[in-house]
Amino acid sequence: MKISELFTNNALRKFVITLFFLYQSDILKAESFESPQNISVKKFLPAELFNDRDFTISLLAKNDGYMNTYTIKSKYINTQVKGNFFLMKMISEIKAINFIEDNFPSDVVFDKAIRGTAKKIITSPINATKKLINTVTDVDKLADTASSVPTGIVNLFGYVGNAIGDIASAGYQAGKEVIGSEQQSNNSQFDKHSEFVKEQALDFVGYNKSYREIAKLLKVDPYTENEYLRSELNRIASIESAVNIAGMFSPSFSISVVGSANSYLNYAEKVAVYEDPREIEKLNSQILNVLTTNSSDKSFGESAKLFLSNSSYSPPMRKSIIDVVKELSESGVTGHNHLILISAKAQSREEAQFYLDSISKISELNKKENGLDAIVTEILLPSVINKKKKLIIPLPVDYLVWTKDVSKVFNGIKMKIYKKYDIKGSEVLISGQLTPKCEEELKNLGIDFINTNIKF
Repeated sequence: MKISELFTNNALRKFVITLFFLYQSDILKAESFESPQNISVKKFLPAELFNDRDFTISLLAKNDGYMNTYTIKSKYINTQVKGNFFLMKMISEIKAINFIEDNFPSDVVFDKAIRGTAKKIITSPINATKKLINTVTDVDKLADTASSVPTGIVNLFGYVGNAIGDIASAGYQAGKEVIGSEQQSNNSQFDKHSEFVKEQALDFVGYNKSYREIAKLLKVDPYTENEYLRSELNRIASIESAVNIAGMFSPSFSISVVGSANSYLNYAEKVAVYEDPREIEKLNSQILNVLTTNSSDKSFGESAKLFLSNSSYSPPMRKSIIDVVKELSESGVTGHNHLILISAKAQSREEAQFYLDSISKISELNKKENGLDAIVTEILLPSVINKKKKLIIPLPVDYLVWTKDVSKVFNGIKMKIYKKYDIKGSEVLISGQLTPKCEEELKNLGIDFINTNIKF
């Protein structure tokens, strides 16, 4: 047999692929990676958070390479949250619960309500939340108690690293596999939240205007996964139908929220969380129908449907992303529909928030730079190229560590993205911080600017 006969098209293709993966394997073996560690939270949080009477935050947090898992304790809730955004959100919710319990305890509210009506009124939390909610585990054992820890974005980065350059098949299929599938998540808190959003939120929050109004007065998320707060909002909203509790709030009413927790309040206003969700979803569908009609990608309609049915997002979160895609479409930014495709694969509230924050930053850049050139469609991270051919990657993460997955992502970007788009420069925007090694490695890969502590 001639040597040339050994190399049929298929055999040659397999041989080249094998060599490529061996080469990649050698690169990764030669690299040294960091392991995420427990960290001191005082490095990441403002000092005023450690002197608040309503809650205490443990001084150690578990970092997973991207986000910090914080342990927070209060009178009614002891729990863990992943990421600075969700920590600030929880602080707002704890303060709202304390306000309700201090000002509208069951016996007092019942007494006022019964004088004004003969209606039967719910005056106490549901049984599941009458006792202290405690989901806290030992910080040092978080890795061994996955079911009690928020899911975070670890899986997202792992998938991104493996899928760079193969979006056409892998991206869409990944979305199909994860949307609405409780089997894809081992996180009980997320499963409960998914169930609530899918089966109750639209009807409950939609017809119960009092619920939304009370949530707005307290400046909390009506779609919250916080069971204790949700039951208390339900109780107060039920009483509101009999007595005007909203009228008991003074016009200048506000819950005292420490500095950084205002980031959640700003978010709540930005995404219009208090509007009627049925009207929001109707508008979401209308805009996506227009985008689908105008898209040359025949599969976009399926991606749009998956995005609309993804219970990781509340209706206002979906609206915010759709509004940005519409804005980019009107600005002539190519690849804008790709943001819907990648957002559709979120498997948790944390991943959904990651996509929302990243895409919101792209919108901000679009306005600041008077238009962008293109959305990068070869990567599952929201990334953009401006008109000067600079690649910009927004990363709303607490603390970026040089792990194997992070290396895969940025090595893939260098190999697949730079040449195709003729990149002239690059910038990474990080909401938190990164390790010195991670910064060094990114610069070695040609990242020109690394900006930290960026407001998202």
